[in-house]
Amino acid sequence: MRLTPCTGGVLLAALLAATLLGGCATTPVAGEGAPPGSTGAPGATGASSSSTSSGPGESAAPQRPSTDNATLALLQQSDRAVESGSLDEALSYVERAVRIEPRRADLWTRLASLELSAGNPTTAIQYAQKALSLASDRIDWQRDAWLVIADAREALGETAEAAAIRRRWQTARG
Repeated sequence: MRLTPCTGGVLLAALLAATLLGGCATTPVAGEGAPPGSTGAPGATGASSSSTSSGPGESAAPQRPSTDNATLALLQQSDRAVESGSLDEALSYVERAVRIEPRRADLWTRLASLELSAGNPTTAIQYAQKALSLASDRIDWQRDAWLVIADAREALGETAEAAAIRRRWQTARG
C-alpha cells in the first residue's frame, strides 16, 4: 500500500487524535473505599486536590480532587508507614506523590507535617511555604499550611511567632 501525502496526513491525524483521547480516559480502581481525593489520613484535612494548569492570561481554576490512583496509593502507603512507626518510609511515599503531582498544595503540607515530625522544623517551614504558594484562594489549605508553620516555629523556640500565627488562624494547637 502506497501512502500519498494526503492519506499519510489523515492517518497521522487519526493516530494523534486516538492517542490524545486515550490519555483522557480514567479508570477507577476497584475496591477503593474512599472517594477520590480522600486520603483517610489521621489528622488529614481531606482536602486532597490537584491544580489545573492555566495558560498565559488565564486565571487559575480552583483545584479539584485528584483522581490520580498512583498518588492515592502512595498516600495510603504513607499512612500505613506512619502507623507502623516508619517515618522515613512515610516521607519517601509522600515525596514520590509530590513528584507525581507537584502542584498539589495538600501534598506539600503533608510533606511539611512529616518533616516536622521527623525533627526538621526548618524544612517543614519551607515545604509549608510552598503549599501556601499553591493554595490559591483555598482558605482551608492556607490554614493547614500556616498551622504547620506555627508548630515548626514553636519547635524552633519561636513561641511568640507561633502564638501569633495561631491567633491569626483562630485555633489553638499543640
